[in-house]
Amino acid sequence: MLAERNGGIRLTEDELQYAEDFLKRVGVAPSDVVIGFHPGCNPEQGNVLRRWSAEYFAQLGDKLIESFGVKVFVGFGGPEENSLYQEIHDRMTHKPIIPENVAILKTAALIKRCQLFVASDSGLMHLASLVKVPTVALYGPIDPVRDAPLKAKDLVIKADLPCVPCNTYPHYQYGGSYIRCKYRGAKQGWCMQSISVDE
Repeated sequence: MLAERNGGIRLTEDELQYAEDFLKRVGVAPSDVVIGFHPGCNPEQGNVLRRWSAEYFAQLGDKLIESFGVKVFVGFGGPEENSLYQEIHDRMTHKPIIPENVAILKTAALIKRCQLFVASDSGLMHLASLVKVPTVALYGPIDPVRDAPLKAKDLVIKADLPCVPCNTYPHYQYGGSYIRCKYRGAKQGWCMQSISVDE
């Protein structure tokens, strides 16, 4: 039986119950405010340059916990990103919760339990918007005009540099790697790192 429909995503009773059961297991009460972070994205085609730094996610998580007493979840992606989630966990003073790696609809149900979702430009950022969770979308090399979430409660934070966006369509023109950052070394991907925690 279909329990709920959100913009084309159908969540069953089992999927919604999974989210509730997981929150209980990790000590999150129904009254707790949950903020989700998804720091990852597909690293192919230069997409790793879409990522906000682990250090900034950690700083933001600690500030939100200290200021508002929220629960912070870091993760939601596949096992290939687990080391990134663990890095953020290890950098934080107030430890976040790392959700399990589960199927996409269970992930959607867990995201739906969040009151806010903060993510770099990624598929899960769009998923959060699709299940009507207010989403803060962080954009650097990709033009948000092309594919930013469009719900009224969503917020796009874009790097304010003259070199962005630096991606080009169609992708095949560049041998599959379509993000062309002009910086090298420590400043590569500078657009994402120019977005401050306070923004």
